[in-house]
Amino acid sequence: TQHPPQKLWQMVNTKPMEIAMIPTTTQMILSFTTNPTRVVHPLLAHNPLSAFPFHLNHFELSKDSPWTRPGKKKKVKMKKITLKPTTYNLQPNNGFTLVETLVVIAVFGVVIGMVTSGIVFFYKTNSYVLEQATAINDAQAGIEHTAQDIREATYSDQGTYPINQISGTSLYFYSDIDKDNSVERVKFYLDTDNTTFLKEITKSGGNPLSYDGPFSTTTVKIISKHTRNDALSENIFTYYNNSGAKITDYNKILDVAFVMIKLIVNVNPNRAPSDFELRTSASLRNYVTPID
Repeated sequence: TQHPPQKLWQMVNTKPMEIAMIPTTTQMILSFTTNPTRVVHPLLAHNPLSAFPFHLNHFELSKDSPWTRPGKKKKVKMKKITLKPTTYNLQPNNGFTLVETLVVIAVFGVVIGMVTSGIVFFYKTNSYVLEQATAINDAQAGIEHTAQDIREATYSDQGTYPINQISGTSLYFYSDIDKDNSVERVKFYLDTDNTTFLKEITKSGGNPLSYDGPFSTTTVKIISKHTRNDALSENIFTYYNNSGAKITDYNKILDVAFVMIKLIVNVNPNRAPSDFELRTSASLRNYVTPID
């Protein structure tokens, strides 16, 4: 707030003096006296200079000051001063400066960069582990479906025996896998790369029904892309008869009563983790003990 120039009365003594300031609405009085006792206005009690919003550049003197303490007075010199009003802006300065904004943006960019680098590093170092886990999950689901199909093996639409052909890496049989009252021919085998384990489904067609005629339809599904059985000379299928004896002669398809399935999976054999082995088994529900 601006104030008009005020008159100030000052008495100057030759000895060291104390200052007494008494502001009013119309004038400001300063008295210099040898008496050490000060009379200070309450507004100036803490910091008189900070509470006095004027620059002193002109003095106006008077012989008598009503604000000096009673008693013996010395000769005084009179000077006249004029007070210039000063305006103070007490409003707080809110908001960010340009430098502060740039600093915030820079810090934010560094933090985002660090987080992004951490995520990329995590995926690079763990990509193989994630890929291996995915391959194992896919193989696990595939081998469970294989066992279920074997359990449902039955006579074909042509009346042939449920088991058609067996070996250590392949199995051909008949089963109604889609529950449509039509029996499909199912083949499990390794592809030519000896690492991809496949499932082939053939629906019969024509009249009479045939699995190899022009009206039959065939679809192929991948069970596992990273099979290691052939590289390790491990069988995928192992067969047992009704007595629990292992079948080594693959021509004795009528003796097959129980099938053990084993898949060895590894995305990259040259890196850890090592090969992962999956096992399951299935008994033929429609098995009939052969008559010797």
